Amino acid sequence: EANGRKDIGALRIRTRATRDLPCTEFPVNDATAQTQGVILDLDYWALLPK
Repeated sequence: EANGRKDIGALRIRTRATRDLPCTEFPVNDATAQTQGVILDLDYWALLPK
């Protein structure tokens, strides 16, 4: 539920782009940790109808 509404749901999406870093280094458990080689880190919420 989003803000008490029962007709929509929220989905958190985190997208990372790296340079010279293998995918085996992810996921990182600490969301605040800075990882060398990450050149883009998008963290956002999408609202979807149920």
